[in-house]
Amino acid sequence: MKPEGQVAHMATGSIELRSEFARVRVALDTSAKGPRLLIEDMKTGSRLFVDPLELESIATATHEDLTYLLHPSRRWQV
Repeated sequence: MKPEGQVAHMATGSIELRSEFARVRVALDTSAKGPRLLIEDMKTGSRLFVDPLELESIATATHEDLTYLLHPSRRWQV
């Protein structure tokens, strides 16, 4: 097992990212009209497809912009 915070490459071409707070798998999905990322929460199994426009928005966001998403009351809702 890799130490916390390191990247583990999966045989399927996906990448697993881990920290002490989260574990996600990210993969390139080409089954739609254009390429997008598939992000899967390994704890809950929740999946999200993110297109290039959404990724650009995240790349230009500040940490303050992400505060709502990172709040514990939102993150651990089942």
